[in-house]
Amino acid sequence: MSILLLYAFFSLFFTLQIRNAEKRTIENFIITAVVFSCVLVFSSEVLSYFKRLNFQFILGFWLLFSVLLSIGLRRNKGALINFLKSKKSLISTKFRSASFFTKISVFSTAILLLVVLLQGIVYPPNNWDSLSYHMSRTYHWMNHESFENFPTHIIRQLYQPCLSEYFIFQVNILNGNDYFSNTVQFSFFLFSIIALLCIIRAVGLPSKMYLPTIILGLTIPEALLQASSTQNDIVHSFFILTSILYAIKTYQNSSFFNYFMFGSAVGLALLSKAIAYIYLPILVLFFGIAILGKVLKNKNWSSLKYAFISIGMVFLINFGHTSRNYAYSADIMGTDKKESEDYLCTTFSIKNSISITVKNIGLHLDPFFVGDIGNKLIEKFHLVLGMEINDPTTNLFNIKFTCKPGLKHHEDFQPNFLHWVFITFSSILLIGMFFKSAKNKELRISMLYISLISIQFIFFCTLLLWEPWNTRLHLPLFFSSIPIIIFAFYKSPVFYKMRNVLYILVLGFAFTVILFNYNRPIITSKTSSKIKINDDRYKKYFANNLELYPEYKACVSQLHRQKIKSIGLIIHIDTWEYPLYSTFLVDKIKSEHINVDNLTKNVPTKKEKITCIISNTINKSELQYGGHRFINSSKKNKNIWMYLKSE
Repeated sequence: MSILLLYAFFSLFFTLQIRNAEKRTIENFIITAVVFSCVLVFSSEVLSYFKRLNFQFILGFWLLFSVLLSIGLRRNKGALINFLKSKKSLISTKFRSASFFTKISVFSTAILLLVVLLQGIVYPPNNWDSLSYHMSRTYHWMNHESFENFPTHIIRQLYQPCLSEYFIFQVNILNGNDYFSNTVQFSFFLFSIIALLCIIRAVGLPSKMYLPTIILGLTIPEALLQASSTQNDIVHSFFILTSILYAIKTYQNSSFFNYFMFGSAVGLALLSKAIAYIYLPILVLFFGIAILGKVLKNKNWSSLKYAFISIGMVFLINFGHTSRNYAYSADIMGTDKKESEDYLCTTFSIKNSISITVKNIGLHLDPFFVGDIGNKLIEKFHLVLGMEINDPTTNLFNIKFTCKPGLKHHEDFQPNFLHWVFITFSSILLIGMFFKSAKNKELRISMLYISLISIQFIFFCTLLLWEPWNTRLHLPLFFSSIPIIIFAFYKSPVFYKMRNVLYILVLGFAFTVILFNYNRPIITSKTSSKIKINDDRYKKYFANNLELYPEYKACVSQLHRQKIKSIGLIIHIDTWEYPLYSTFLVDKIKSEHINVDNLTKNVPTKKEKITCIISNTINKSELQYGGHRFINSSKKNKNIWMYLKSE
């Protein structure tokens, strides 16, 4: 039934396309994605408020939404048919006139995307964060039929921004399983490329730059790995890109609609990932200065009234989530002071900022290409700087710095080496051109764009400690930097002529990345996990820690065999909770975190009649809870223990 969401999306797209025929089709895809996301958020919040966030009501809402749009489309059947025919003819004509190499590039890109899509369907969600909180929180929502707070040992299940999980939740509840959970990120991967095309057009670059934009955007290694997962960095990246797009378009035309889209994109970015609170203030500052300068120049103050629309959309979109955070923590972010300080750089200095910036760049100096050269260069740089490379005021949890911190082709650590080289070279090339011809319009725009991305990166490195997982958090910057390469292509004929060589490089490496994906390998190798594509689906959840598989499987089998309907959890703050539920998405098992000792311990919740306790922190012969005795039935286990209620 999850295909209903796809039908609803395209019904909305065609409706908007017919009504907004003056806008290009690619922009209508972006408008549809933003409007559809707003509809999903607001409808979900309303159903959650009335505790009706279940299969019947979600199905009913999308059926009604689709039927209403279908009626409108039927009335405009002629316009819809003409649109489809014109697009079919246009695509056919362009493809026939394309060069042989262009056709090969398009075909290779299509194969790349197909492999990633199938990879995300064949493999279940199996990255660490998804198993601990991304997916686990969606199961608790199913249990409660709302987004209401609940006591939890894994507090990230409450406070982390949740737009991506809103989508995953609806896909899973309509489908009755998690086979299409990974398609949420995949869909936004495609939307992100469309957003890049819109940005390219908005800054005045010609359509011949579309193909390099598509290929460079689709081959960012970190994005390719995440596109078959349930992480949320691609969803977040899309709304960052859309915010940039409508900042540009609002400056060009300060209309109600553009302000609405800008505010919606910013609001949805904030609801997608907390790192948006670092990236977006710089964009809003640039946008505000540009709009204010334009208003002062034209003496047209009336256009500023629409700014309240943007502010209102940001507030409305995030109201539900932030108010729930405030309810249990008295902070809209939902975190306590200690947890916030763990990740923030609290010792500000120019040297610290430079050190963290250089070490973040170092994460993209792929050992596959440069060996240990990156490590040696950064170590020598710190000696010259007069700093200890592993200064605890710059490194998270005193983790030792290295350019190769993690597993090969793993979405938590993947460097984007080639794209980093292209972005760096393009920036240097454009800056050099600008100093020779400062009055050139395209070069002035490119300098502004380079300044935006650079300041966002510096701001990121000033506020956050270095950590080996930062390559994920850099993803919006890499997406946003693609136009810098395209500007360089456009302004340098010599660089543009090299594009075919660049296509071969990035596409060749892209196929390597997805084929040997650590968590979801097509080909299992020495550098990937030991999981094979033909392993049973439940085993694939444990790609990052196969040792857990036998005990989890035995535990879940016992839950099914004894028809246990409610469990209590006493678990660690980073436990893989979701594999306990993944086979119960239809025949739900009630779950409750017990003996919680954090900010959420006093959150009111409906108490279940617990017949089983599961823990990965306590291995005793028995436990006492709620006046009952629970006997350990798996005392010989090493990782997880199951306590059954004594009769």
